[in-house]
Amino acid sequence: MNTALQAIVVPALRARGFKGSLPHFRRITASHIHLLTFQFDRYGGGFVIEAAIAPNQPFETRWGRIIEPNELSAHDLDARCRIHPSGILENSSTDDWFRYDKRTLFRKNIFKKLAQRACDNLHLAEDYWREKGA
Repeated sequence: MNTALQAIVVPALRARGFKGSLPHFRRITASHIHLLTFQFDRYGGGFVIEAAIAPNQPFETRWGRIIEPNELSAHDLDARCRIHPSGILENSSTDDWFRYDKRTLFRKNIFKKLAQRACDNLHLAEDYWREKGA
């Protein structure tokens, strides 16, 4: 799955101005930091994309740790959205994630298909950031 994400999604993120590497990416603007993190199922076979936004300044966590903008990840923020194959879902389980461990008729190309679907859903993160004012 990582190979397919590297080949398909990472170039699309670079074209949108993102820096970083799997699983954490960030795009720093004059006023905000747009964050994307690929969270993989701890038991394997799936992932979800988490999007978050923060002001472009050092970020202080609830427990007092200061994180510089170029090291911040979506996991550091409490407020974030999860992008699934079917969109942004508020309440979901790992069954709703991008799954590559399920039996399907097209199993052979499942990694490329899921990576392309993830790439096709990046606009949802852009919509989320725009809605949040950045």
